[in-house]
Amino acid sequence: MPRVAHAKPTILVAGVVPHLEGLEVLGQIQRAGWSVAVRCAARADLVVVGWASAGVDAAAVIAGLKDHPPSVGVPVLHAPPAGAPCAECRADVCLSSGSTPGQLARAASVLLEPGRRGRGARAGARLEPRSQHVRPLSAHL
Repeated sequence: MPRVAHAKPTILVAGVVPHLEGLEVLGQIQRAGWSVAVRCAARADLVVVGWASAGVDAAAVIAGLKDHPPSVGVPVLHAPPAGAPCAECRADVCLSSGSTPGQLARAASVLLEPGRRGRGARAGARLEPRSQHVRPLSAHL
């Protein structure tokens, strides 16, 4: 029986995101500027929001993603710089304490698991994270 090739998931990236090499293994990376991220998110399986440039409120962009009906079911991973304040950003997973090279990819992998993807999720579904903020493993040592 021939194997069926599955398309790699689409990972939409907005802002500066370190350690992208781990995400490239998981799916096809597409970049979006801050002004179009919400419109483009409906076609993605995961949105990764990184460091914002001056004048851009990453939390407001994430809120827009969560409030825009076509992108409601698409999981959002927030990867702000280490030490940046991040309260109530509404991302499904927030790495507010920064991330190590493999941590971003591991968090993305969980959000991309079959059955949790935005395209397969029912409209209005919300992922319930175990924790709003994930600390790097080094913070526990």
